[in-house]
Amino acid sequence: MNYNLNKKYQDIYNIALPYYKKGREADDLHHLVVAKMMQYLLKEYSDLDQEVMMVAALLHDIGYSKFSKQEKKIHWANKIKKIHMQYGAELAKKVLLKLNFSEEKIKIICEIISVHDNPEFITIAENPAL
Repeated sequence: MNYNLNKKYQDIYNIALPYYKKGREADDLHHLVVAKMMQYLLKEYSDLDQEVMMVAALLHDIGYSKFSKQEKKIHWANKIKKIHMQYGAELAKKVLLKLNFSEEKIKIICEIISVHDNPEFITIAENPAL
């Protein structure tokens, strides 16, 4: 699979790489695969905000960098999942502020990250960018 990302998304990936390395094993590859899948989805759903969705895909699991190796072994536990989503949203906000993203896009991206393992909480009515 070819993981070519445009420069903007490659830059975000590179900034997030230290978080991936502290996260779960192979999180660096996982985020590339998710980003590539998102590119395919965006071809089908062209009305979605491409930037919001690609950035959320690239940053969605950076919150796993918060946990020790032992804690990550039980990443499936609800508490760990919830914390990684919350912490991931906080980290994403810091990254996106440094990259001069708009407050509106930061809010939407962080909302997506904060619930991405609970997709029933993401609704189009609550997130117009979707």
